[in-house]
Amino acid sequence: MPRTKTSPHGRSTLIKDAVVAAPDLARRRLTRMPAQYYAKSPDWPRFRGGLDAVLHGFETARMADLAEESTRLLLRLLGWRGRIQRSSCVAARSERSERLADLSGATGARGYLCGTGGMRYLVTAPFEAHGVSIVPFVTSNTGVWRDAREMSSLRPLMAAGVAAVADAVRTVAAGHQQIMGSA
Repeated sequence: MPRTKTSPHGRSTLIKDAVVAAPDLARRRLTRMPAQYYAKSPDWPRFRGGLDAVLHGFETARMADLAEESTRLLLRLLGWRGRIQRSSCVAARSERSERLADLSGATGARGYLCGTGGMRYLVTAPFEAHGVSIVPFVTSNTGVWRDAREMSSLRPLMAAGVAAVADAVRTVAAGHQQIMGSA
């Protein structure tokens, strides 16, 4: 199972069991800070309208609820219509490369887009066993991707606009589909 360090003494905790340490403070910050930075964005009303579901997650203070709902919000904004499947409902081994390969295989993926950090540790054999290609996820440093490694996903959505980010994501996906078709 995926684990995250959540306690001050470094004990491992399952992500589904992790909780926000100060949920009231975090909720206030999530309510105020994005508005402070992005209220003038033309797409702010769309984002703000979906934020209530994320804020509702602070009632349980479970990190898994917050992560899932914020992911759903971003995917809705981008117009993604796929199906979300929780990894906890899929049989997968615990070692990270094996786990990612098992999850990719269980969803019928032909390719696994891997960021530059993951490329440093990823073991390819488990993916090969599932018939899943590993495709490095690399974008340019221009347009909506400028400074992408140093910011949250909210910044390009509000600065460049939801439509521009959705177009950029579709462009990257189309390029990876071409790579997958030739693999």
